[in-house]
Amino acid sequence: MNPAQACVEWIVGYQVDWDATAAWVQALGAVAGILWGVWLFRRSEKARMRDQFEYRRSIGRTATMAVRFAADHVRGMHDLVSDPATLLNKLSPVTFDRLAIAEELLRNVPVLETDDQQTLAALAATRLRIAQARRRAEDYNAALNSRAAGRGTQLRDVRRQLLVLNNKLAADAALLEEKHGSALLIDVV
Repeated sequence: MNPAQACVEWIVGYQVDWDATAAWVQALGAVAGILWGVWLFRRSEKARMRDQFEYRRSIGRTATMAVRFAADHVRGMHDLVSDPATLLNKLSPVTFDRLAIAEELLRNVPVLETDDQQTLAALAATRLRIAQARRRAEDYNAALNSRAAGRGTQLRDVRRQLLVLNNKLAADAALLEEKHGSALLIDVV
């Protein structure tokens, strides 16, 4: 018997069966290892779920920003065609470029990676509304070039349609902002 074993036996006051003690220590170590593994797994699973939640939230905020961007530019188009000072001016290529940027933003939102049907529906509707806004802008420019008798009615109709598109886009943006929070948007002038 070595001196360490003798000290332990003296402290506990009886003779220790060292073979049985080694087995108990090994068993306790195995249980501790299993508990440690379970704790590590649960911790990594919680971190994975938190990361997935943050990723989905960032997708929602990106979608919100893209829809808000589109809504702001369609509202700007409506304001241009409704303002008496710019009423008879053609919509510039910049207007069409901004609509293309809005389409590109929407195309790059990875919304299919979420299970959020409401966001998916809002983005699909926004894509359609941007295409409609582009057609209305082309109609507006064509009506300005036209010398036809119904030109004034056609221009009023385009203004009304742009207002309707603007209101629908603003409603979609508000719905997404309520669901995902507002996103930082830097307006390009």
